[in-house]
Amino acid sequence: NDVEPGTTWTGFHRIEQALFKDGSLDGMTPIADQLDTDVADLVAKVKSVKLEPAQIANGAVELLGEVSKSKITGEEDRYSHTDLSDFKANVDGAQAAFKAVHAIIGDRDPALTSQIDDAFAAVYTALKPYESGDGYVSFTKLTAADKRTLSQTIDRLAEPLSQVPALIVVSDQARSTSPADKAVNQYREYLEQQTDLLSKRTAEFTAAVEAGDLAKTKALFAQARAPYEAIEPVAEAFGDLDPKIDARINDVEPGTTWTGFHRIEQAAFKDGSLKGMAPVAQQLTTDVADLVAKVKTVKLEPAQIGNGAVELLGEVSKSKITGEEDRYSHTDLSDFKANVDGAQAAFKALHGILGDRDPALTKQIDDAFAAVYTALKPYESGDGYVTYTKLTAADKRTLSQTIDRLAEPLSQVPALVVVAAQEQSQTPADKAVSAYRTFLEQQTALLSTRTKGFTDAVRAGDVAKAKSLFAQARAPYEAIEPVAEAFGDLDPKIDARVNDVEPGDTWTGFHRIEQALWKDGSLKGMSTYADQLDTDIADLVTKVQTVKLEPAQIANGAVELLGEVSKSKITGEEDRYSHTDLTDFQANVDGAKEAFTAVHGILGTRDAALTTQIDDAFTAVYAALKPFQRGDGYVTYTDLTAADKRTLSQTIDRLAEPLSKVPALVVA
Repeated sequence: NDVEPGTTWTGFHRIEQALFKDGSLDGMTPIADQLDTDVADLVAKVKSVKLEPAQIANGAVELLGEVSKSKITGEEDRYSHTDLSDFKANVDGAQAAFKAVHAIIGDRDPALTSQIDDAFAAVYTALKPYESGDGYVSFTKLTAADKRTLSQTIDRLAEPLSQVPALIVVSDQARSTSPADKAVNQYREYLEQQTDLLSKRTAEFTAAVEAGDLAKTKALFAQARAPYEAIEPVAEAFGDLDPKIDARINDVEPGTTWTGFHRIEQAAFKDGSLKGMAPVAQQLTTDVADLVAKVKTVKLEPAQIGNGAVELLGEVSKSKITGEEDRYSHTDLSDFKANVDGAQAAFKALHGILGDRDPALTKQIDDAFAAVYTALKPYESGDGYVTYTKLTAADKRTLSQTIDRLAEPLSQVPALVVVAAQEQSQTPADKAVSAYRTFLEQQTALLSTRTKGFTDAVRAGDVAKAKSLFAQARAPYEAIEPVAEAFGDLDPKIDARVNDVEPGDTWTGFHRIEQALWKDGSLKGMSTYADQLDTDIADLVTKVQTVKLEPAQIANGAVELLGEVSKSKITGEEDRYSHTDLTDFQANVDGAKEAFTAVHGILGTRDAALTTQIDDAFTAVYAALKPFQRGDGYVTYTDLTAADKRTLSQTIDRLAEPLSKVPALVVA
């Protein structure tokens, strides 16, 4: 019925009619020859066809249209009734097209992608009962109910799949924008989603308040606030809007009227009455509408987005873990989850800027987010969470520790984002300095956090805890020691050993406390040294932020760090009381590797063989250290034999020799 009058009918279906209707192939040889010619012509043309992603996605949609139009009806193969084989082939083609555009869609709409994947699986499951050998049963064997079921299964796939071409167009446009613009656009999209939710949920909440419906008000409170908590760092940028919407009673200035969610929370959960709350509800509606309007035009920068993620976790630690945020409703866990959701959305928006700059850090953060959600899961109840009063002190401590394990690596992201966003306009030398400065800032941030944990244990007189934290607290310092040594007397104040102290000078720093811990077995009198160490580390962190760096200096730093290993780590004299020298050893090597990696772009292809030799030598050092790893650290250095130490020394020498050539190459 597709053949125009006066046109010769050729192709598969002409032969199908002869085979299955006429039962004879008389006169079919010319048709077969013509089919060979036409298929060969198609094969040749396919090789040079111009394809566009949106066309591929539209093709997937069209293939499902083919199923609905001619396979389900049985009119395609009306003589052979092999329609189910065509049905399967159309679905196979649609799935192949969809898989081809996965990388373009990326994580733009993971829920839609998952829905489509599940719908494809459902179609194949629906076809399975009709399989017969390498094909399918005749379509005439299917009942009307069978056909209806197949049709409905295709419809459940066709609907979400029809959304893909538009997503492809948007994604194509996004690819032409810079990573910074993409990050801003993605996060703006998230902000708009959350403000839409906030507007809708606040309207439902305030309507319940105005109606005096106490039960409904209580039920809607936590979910109404959640979108606000997810975007709080942005909301706080609009002057007095944040206190009008979200102030707690102790945040209200004398003479100022207390408004917003928490004012209504007090009435609903503490007073048990909504009397007089209608004006507060109306004001909340106005303020949220004002916020929604302002968010649409807010100026965003990638670093601001990264800082927002960090601030949201700070919110969790500051007011959610303590339970002071929702002090009347005790719905703090809903806020906790919303803060984490907002932080994760901000981090995901920055993925494109971060790229593969630090895949280990990205994975660490992704895993830490997953761990937070896992830690929250036991407290889920319906669409929300149990009241915070039901958590024990141990529960709260566990949640706090899980947040800390996320906050620490996430705090490194803003600095990485700033560097990454600027990098395209930089020279190789600028890039080397920026990359190494980022490493310095990451390490000083770690040093500050870990030292504080260590010194807190010292001040508390907790010998066991201080011992357990000593090696890891010092590791970031060891990784950047050549830079730290540039600041006059800061290095000896922080890291001097007893034999480095000039007569008449006071011995301070890590090693002074190390002696107290391992030799004296007591922290008596060490609080003063802990305080001084905090002060000196804070001073170092400040100075590192403005230190002037040159590529040759960075390369020389790598060489110096290996010299540190040979001079004091291999000998065991660095950590003579704790014998944690192997942790320092690894930190020195880590620092040297980061410095070498930073100058890669300057070296370019100047000496590819040398670069490979150095990379291989770094790998060999890490391999040599591996047998001595225990948990998060290493065995004590006294456990190593003379042969072990000799092997490590030789491995370092095989790295130090080629690495020593790098500074001259960098200058050149």
